[in-house]
Amino acid sequence: MNKSLCTVALTFLLAACAIGGGRQFIYTTERPRLEGYTLRFAAAPNPTAPNVYITADKKIIVDQEPVRPPVGALGDRVTIFFGLEQDGPYVFPENGIEIRQHPSFCSPISRYVVRCSYNRPAPDTVYKYVIRVRPVDRGPRITDLDPTIMN
Repeated sequence: MNKSLCTVALTFLLAACAIGGGRQFIYTTERPRLEGYTLRFAAAPNPTAPNVYITADKKIIVDQEPVRPPVGALGDRVTIFFGLEQDGPYVFPENGIEIRQHPSFCSPISRYVVRCSYNRPAPDTVYKYVIRVRPVDRGPRITDLDPTIMN
């Protein structure tokens, strides 16, 4: 019975991996994307926890552009945690995330996480911010990215 149960579990695990568990496809003209995504294999954006990625050619990508914090009342606290790959090859420097004209809004939690927190401004207020990342080995910074937060 135990052997049979293990066999069934292993079969389901292998099937899940084959369907798309973690595989990344690069789509091209010769191999176009023909279907949308499914939330079984792709996480929905979290407006309080954007992920920051570095491409193979060393460009910064944030998984939400713009970041849109959840709805709230004027003056409510808005807190956003930006994250890099934990224990990955890149880290945030001291000023890794900086909201333009409001440098005190953001502070590092760790080398891989920066928290930005502020009181909700008037609706439709747009904050430009900068993302700065550098290699763990303290090599040169990657070219900055200047996305937005739509309040």
